[in-house]
Amino acid sequence: MGDRAAVNISNIENSLLKRGSVLVDKDHIRPTSKIITYIKMMNIKNWKIVDKQLVHIHIGTSRVIAKAITFGKEVLPGKSANVLFDLDQQITPMCDQRLIIRSISPMVTIAGGKILDNNPKYRKKELKKNIKKIEVDSSRRFAQALDRIWRKPLSVVSWSKIFNVSHGQIQKWMKDHGAMESNKLIFSSENLEMSKKEINKKLSKFHKSNKFKKSISKDELLHQVKFAKDWFEYVISNMKSDVVEYEGGFLLKNNEIILSNEDSLIAKKIEDVLNKTGFSLLSSINIYKNRKMALNLLYFLKKEGVAIQVGSDLWMHFNSYKILKNKLILHFSRNTKLSVRELKETISVSRKNAIPILEFCDKTKLTKRIDNYRIRGDCLYE
Repeated sequence: MGDRAAVNISNIENSLLKRGSVLVDKDHIRPTSKIITYIKMMNIKNWKIVDKQLVHIHIGTSRVIAKAITFGKEVLPGKSANVLFDLDQQITPMCDQRLIIRSISPMVTIAGGKILDNNPKYRKKELKKNIKKIEVDSSRRFAQALDRIWRKPLSVVSWSKIFNVSHGQIQKWMKDHGAMESNKLIFSSENLEMSKKEINKKLSKFHKSNKFKKSISKDELLHQVKFAKDWFEYVISNMKSDVVEYEGGFLLKNNEIILSNEDSLIAKKIEDVLNKTGFSLLSSINIYKNRKMALNLLYFLKKEGVAIQVGSDLWMHFNSYKILKNKLILHFSRNTKLSVRELKETISVSRKNAIPILEFCDKTKLTKRIDNYRIRGDCLYE
């Protein structure tokens, strides 16, 4: 079947072209040295395939030697099985492409079949467990693949490249299996629910391990769930009844922090220390002897609106913040610019404290930096 054609390819050395070379769009098919296949043995007496047996595989115009990985099983005459082949050199096959298997010596055709996965990404343990379950039918195999990569869904375009079929065929399979498309991602309702549960599980674990910290950062949560970024954004957007976004991070809406009597006493001491020090910024290690406890309670006080986090571990009391804001309002009612020296004089602090306070003011838009000066920020009067 098919037609012969001559192709004029420029800027390629003849030595790079060999029997079995494939001409495809860039990134459409990637070279591979492993393939998962469905094979059907010829009904020839005394011929079978056993684990780690070497055979010749013919795919298109390629012929390679391959090691059959059957995980200890035998494929007997007339029987069929899913088999992983480890090839002695890379080839560029397509999903569902037909193949012929011949023995090494004498060279006898002993089986035929087709490729189920032309670039398997399974871990070894997963493959041993699941290889038998891989569907031969392309439509059902597509549904399996959706569930297998639920953390990183793909688009119609990507799936059509993987299965080497049209976009319309992928959309038909989607309809057959009740799959959905949103933001160019293909997934099932089960994939979405599983992803929501995974985020809930990670957030619950975070709150349990960090009972005084209000939220986990977006980057850390994304790292823990191992989702593709666009899928993570979509799932989170569908969890507004359970998950709250807070200062660039996330927390469970029903999460509550309850302090013990001992913790409450320590929190009160920390609050008093912050209140007394005014604009002399303190780090957790300077506030309480147990740094971890101090940091946890500072995050709790931050949530309660008592402590203000000026830097990564620099803190002031909310009362000091209110005084700072009022002094800035007064300053900008008389001046258009604010220098570091003027801030030092206004709130009576050293440069060591003035710089992080100004950076905090820039970040919260109380001020806006222009060269070495600050001007009034957009949020100063809020």
